[in-house]
Amino acid sequence: MADFAKISKKLKRVLGKSRVLFQPEEKLAYSFDAGSRRSIPSIVLFPETAREVIEIVETASEFHLPIVPRGAGTGMTGGSIPINDAVALSFERMNRILKIDASNRIAIVEPGVVTVSLQDEAIKFNLYYPPDPASFKMSTIGGNVAENSGGLRCLKYGVTADYLIGTEFITMTGEVIKTGYFDDYRAPYDLTQLLCGSEGTLGIIVKIALRLIDKPHDFLTLSAEFPNPVSAAGSVTDILNSGFTPSVLEFMDKTAIEAVSRQERFDLNEETAALLIIEFDDDAEKNNFYAETTISICRKNGALSVKSAKDAEARENLWKFRRSTSSALTRLNTCKINEDIAVPRSKIAEIVEFVENMAEEIDILIPIFGHAGDGNIHINFIFDKNDTGQSERAEAGVDRLFTKVVELGGSISGEHGIGLAKQKYLPKQLEAGNVAMQKQLKAVFDPQNLLNPGKIFV
Repeated sequence: MADFAKISKKLKRVLGKSRVLFQPEEKLAYSFDAGSRRSIPSIVLFPETAREVIEIVETASEFHLPIVPRGAGTGMTGGSIPINDAVALSFERMNRILKIDASNRIAIVEPGVVTVSLQDEAIKFNLYYPPDPASFKMSTIGGNVAENSGGLRCLKYGVTADYLIGTEFITMTGEVIKTGYFDDYRAPYDLTQLLCGSEGTLGIIVKIALRLIDKPHDFLTLSAEFPNPVSAAGSVTDILNSGFTPSVLEFMDKTAIEAVSRQERFDLNEETAALLIIEFDDDAEKNNFYAETTISICRKNGALSVKSAKDAEARENLWKFRRSTSSALTRLNTCKINEDIAVPRSKIAEIVEFVENMAEEIDILIPIFGHAGDGNIHINFIFDKNDTGQSERAEAGVDRLFTKVVELGGSISGEHGIGLAKQKYLPKQLEAGNVAMQKQLKAVFDPQNLLNPGKIFV
């Protein structure tokens, strides 16, 4: 067993006493993410430089101590939870935007930069960083890279991987590796995309280069109310097949709407059982044309009403309502499992109907919301964790959901990653040879298996 007192003393010489947490009550806040799992780390560390990270990994390697890199802890699948006495390596102090290169539309940041901070800084240069997870006011860029996060705008603009152009990361031997933008020689094998979505299991990223784009011209935002979720989901497919792409196309069912309505005021028809929020961000003329076509599609599919946000405040209130969904659902019972499946656009209505029928069958509350335009739907299982019967039915429901998703040609995770929560379901998605090759790749990067071990693969 590791001598944590000795390790802590050594690390305090590297970081200083204030940046090493060793007492149980100090470490508690770093034992969980936005899911339901908990595991208290052996030590919590707060590096401020890449040099300090190198000294930390050298110490961890010497004592054979696992390390778990951590952003803001907003993940859903346990990727940042420090299991098996791991060290929690928090990047909240490596939070500097190092450079905005406006001429070349590139941002250089440290991993602890909060997403909204980069978005706001880019706008000062009339530039735009599109990836926009619902937790954008808390989630960090490093965490977004680790999970390849999507978000509300992923339909038109893509996910984090589409903007990641380079990294500097540290191996468990203390070596600094530069990829993509930071690699002057442009290595034949670009490791940049390999790191993206690896959930902190291959290397510790200390610097990130991101592509920026021009800021959109204008915004037009619609809210469409429907009498049932299936007709709303059908409208999603019709909109996506109409020849233009909204920047955002979000879906909320009745339970999700009612949960948020308890904390955020929003004027809705009493018969509303599903809501679409649709946004366009081209020039005003194009936005108006797209909106007219979209309104026609929604009405054809039985929409009760379609409204346009009348000003910036109304638009902001609409997005605040949508972004509050996940937190609002946690108040419905003692446990919430938020699954982030993705299906082809032609299968959106089918998966919504499947979930509705399953919820009735297993007698579990299963609200649905998410990035419907991208096929990335959040299926939530809400239940009393102290009721064994409910817990078992919810777990069986998750298994049924993933089986159906794979059958439809979809993915068991659209943006939350695998982490701890989905390990046992990964064989539904990937054949054995694929999993074996990825395990071999992990061993190449981390031969001692000290970097976020026990995640992704069983």
